[in-house]
Amino acid sequence: MGKRIFSLRNMIFQAFLILSLSFFAGMSVNQFRKQKIDLFSEDTSEERFRIDIKDAERLFFSKEAVFVDARPSYYYKKAHIKGAINIPPDKEIRNIRLPKERPIIVYCSEEGCGLSKELVFKLYALGYRNVYYLPDGIKGWKALGLPLESGK
Repeated sequence: MGKRIFSLRNMIFQAFLILSLSFFAGMSVNQFRKQKIDLFSEDTSEERFRIDIKDAERLFFSKEAVFVDARPSYYYKKAHIKGAINIPPDKEIRNIRLPKERPIIVYCSEEGCGLSKELVFKLYALGYRNVYYLPDGIKGWKALGLPLESGK
């Protein structure tokens, strides 16, 4: 009877050890994959990605953020936030390289324009975690008299 209990304890310990090692090996492999499986869910509601125009203005003048215009190229060429890059809705974004360490602020025309939110979620899916959309869009930016440019 004593040997049987010892043998059962030994088997349970070995099973626990194998499961633990498998779990940690799997977690380690996941960390080095290009497309990691997100095991710890983050807040991905629209509100989490929203940035106030005053915060965007502060980041613009401190040169901390990258601004991205999500509108079609035609509108971007007419006028855009100074220094912004254009990623129009029809552009393939898999190979786009943006700095992941800096805030990325995406905008489109105005409140209700869904292009900026759509692009934010695409960038988030590609691993960009410091990405936001400006609900006021270029219309709100212009209303405050903030820097714009045209061309390019």
